[in-house]
Amino acid sequence: MRLKLHHCPNPDIAGGYYEPPVDPAEMTIEVNSVADASREYRLWIERNHLDACNAGRSCALLYIGVNENTEPYAHITHYGNVWSVADGRKLYDVKWQMSETNCAPPDWKWA
Repeated sequence: MRLKLHHCPNPDIAGGYYEPPVDPAEMTIEVNSVADASREYRLWIERNHLDACNAGRSCALLYIGVNENTEPYAHITHYGNVWSVADGRKLYDVKWQMSETNCAPPDWKWA
């Protein structure tokens, strides 16, 4: 699977970003699963200090195979949930995958 990432300036922020991004505006990385894609996307957002307007709905697209000219398989929302492009089904839910000892953000508050 290939995860295509794209960030863009937020028009509501002077200069478009809170801090200059580390990564280029467009990049593609290999991932092994939708869970890996979600995790890599969140790491990319945090590393580049992006908000939801810098990385909107079309900014994280997941492709099966090596051809990015085909329709994407899924898109990832800002918080890491993965949704099927074909039928809108949720393919990965971050909330249900986290536990207190496994991949929860350090500032996560457990209810």
